[in-house]
Parts: sequence; structure tokens; C-alpha cells
Amino acid sequence: MGKPVPRGRQRTPAPKKGALRAMSVGLLALLFTGCGPGQHAQTSLEIPMISTVASSAASIDLLDLLPAKVIEACQWLFTGGVSATQILIDAAGQVGAQASADLSSPAPGATAATPAGTSTAGVGSILTSGQSDRAATRLAGLPSADRARMDAALAAAATPEARDYTLKAFAAGHSVDEVVRFAQTIHGKKPRWLRTHLSLIDLSSPGDLSYHGSPVDQVDNTTCGSASILMARAMADPLYALYLTTGDSTSPAEAAPAKFQARLAAEEQRIHSASNEIWPQSLGTSPWGLTNELNRYTVATGTQYGWRPVVGTSAGENPALREAITAAGNGRPVPVLIGDWLPRHYVLMVGQVGTDLLFYDPSEAAVVQVNEHDFLTGDASALGFPHIEAVITPVR
Repeated sequence: MGKPVPRGRQRTPAPKKGALRAMSVGLLALLFTGCGPGQHAQTSLEIPMISTVASSAASIDLLDLLPAKVIEACQWLFTGGVSATQILIDAAGQVGAQASADLSSPAPGATAATPAGTSTAGVGSILTSGQSDRAATRLAGLPSADRARMDAALAAAATPEARDYTLKAFAAGHSVDEVVRFAQTIHGKKPRWLRTHLSLIDLSSPGDLSYHGSPVDQVDNTTCGSASILMARAMADPLYALYLTTGDSTSPAEAAPAKFQARLAAEEQRIHSASNEIWPQSLGTSPWGLTNELNRYTVATGTQYGWRPVVGTSAGENPALREAITAAGNGRPVPVLIGDWLPRHYVLMVGQVGTDLLFYDPSEAAVVQVNEHDFLTGDASALGFPHIEAVITPVR
């Protein structure tokens, strides 16, 4: 039970999709496995698991159903059965005129929050357009005293980067008190310090991902899903990222790589336990478990998520995959479950540059580029596995 086979190593070709029986077993495995044993199950563990799934399927005649019916059953069980409660995200769609006017006149050299409806900055920018909208909406609704405190904190920011991180923290749902303390903590810090300690991922520079040389990766063979949740939250919430990198301490010793790695491991294990209260933790994380855990951070991420199995990509584009690209392009990361003929591993789609999609791969501690066309046809070979099994996308 190791981490994913390094890219470039030969893999056993996946079975062809033509056999209805094999496809049905594979779909049922998606229901019951999430991220297989240690993400990449050894044969000795796969065989009894597959046999169990096949036996269970035969007992309820699911192997005789058409794949479409199996998918329908999947969606009913694990989507239809979930609570329908959803929050309204960016409900108005436009920021009030006064809020826009206030944010259009930042401190000298600072960057204004983008009014709703305008495009966000390029890949690697601190604020997404959705975060700018949420910050502006919250500012417009503050009592006068709190608004004055926020205005003072933003005006005191020494750099555009510090101001953007302050707005981002506010957009993530933190109270005025928390944001003001955060602004004071980062006051005077240089842009490089801010990026290192408040952004675990740099989308402008694909490749290896580390904090002062310490890899930002999954800490064991079962936490690819947990690491993906952690990264999605850290991308939305700079206070959470600051906790991971410094422990919310001003002591340089707490910001050391070894301390970061210890906090990273503890947080991944906490997430893993929280998202697998019933599901066996040794089997990784199920798609519904990951979805439920990610939705605990809706205020920070700005959306609720729902999981969708992916089939039929070889014949053309799958709407779920297109929606995943749109979400990531709008600054809302998308967990993606990949595998061969069983689910194996989670990665996180975090953005797009031209015709390439950007993925955080927690097993590689890297940002990996994947051709958009390959992704739309369900091909995850660039990420080490041949197929996309499911996507966890924002619910509209």
C-alpha cells in the first residue's frame, strides 16, 4: 500500500469498458470504495474487496441493470438523500453602488476589491472575483463602527498584497475582530513573506510544492482526500493557511518546516477522522464523506459541493467535467477522484492556464498541468491513472 506509482512508470492497462458486467462492478465499487485501500490497493487487498462487491451486487441483481440505471441509483442514494439545505452564494449578483464606490478608492498603491460581475485577475492573484464580491457585500452591511475599523485596517496596509489578504480573510467569513488582528499580524510583512505563509500553493509556478523545503503533501497512504480538503480550505482562508505555517504564533521557531509538517499531519488526520466516521479509514475517503467534510467550510469557500460519478467520457464531453473546469477557473477548487477501473486517488483542480488545467497532486506535492481536452474525455494519465471516476463540484 504505497503512494501512487511515479508518473512515467508502466501501469497495467485498464479493462475495456465494453462488458456490462465489468462496468457495473466498477460503478458499484465507486459507491463503496472512495479512495481504495491506501489509495492504490495491492492485489492481495483488491481481490477480496472486488469479490465482496460483486457478490453483493449479484444478490440484488444490480449486475443485470444498465449502467445508466446504476448511475441513477448512485445519484439517488448519495445525492438525493443528502440534505437539500443550501446557502445563497453571491445572491444579489451585484454589489451595491455605495460598496463599489468605497472599494474603488483604496489606499495609495493598494488594489481595490473587484465589483461583482467583473473578471478576476490572472492565475496566481490573491483575490478571486467571488471573494471580492463577498468582501464588498459584507463591508456594505457592517454597522458604522465596524466599517470604520475595517476601513482603517485596509488603509493601514503597507502593500496591495497585504490589503488583498485582509479582504480575503474577511470574505472567508471571519469577524471584524479576527480580521483586524490578522491585519496587525501581517502588517509590514514583505510580499514574499505573505505569499509563503498565507498561500500554500502558487498557481503562477507549477511544479514542486513546499513550505521552506517541507513538501505540502499527503502524510500517509490514506489521506489524499484529506489533503485535498485542506488545500481547498487554505486557498480560501488565509487565517487557516497562517495557522498551518506558523501555528498562529509570532515565534520564528513555530514557523519552522518541522513544525509545519507536524501541523499538516495532525490536520490531515483530523480531517480524515471527521470525514470517515462510518467509512473504514484504512480505505481512504469516500466521495460523499469528502463532500460532507468540504461543506463544513462553505462560508470560507463560498459554495456548497456535491459529488458526481463520471462515465461515458469516451464518446464526448461530460457535462460534469465541463462544470468542474468552469468552477476551478472561477477560483473554486474541485476535488477529482481518479483511478483505473477502481477509484484510487484524489487530486484537486485549482485553476487553468490556456488549454492546460492545474491540479494539486498531494501524493507528488506538486502542481501538475493536464491538457483540457484530455480531461474532458476522462483521461487522467498525466496524473498517474487512466480514468476520472468522480468530481466534487459546486452546487448551483
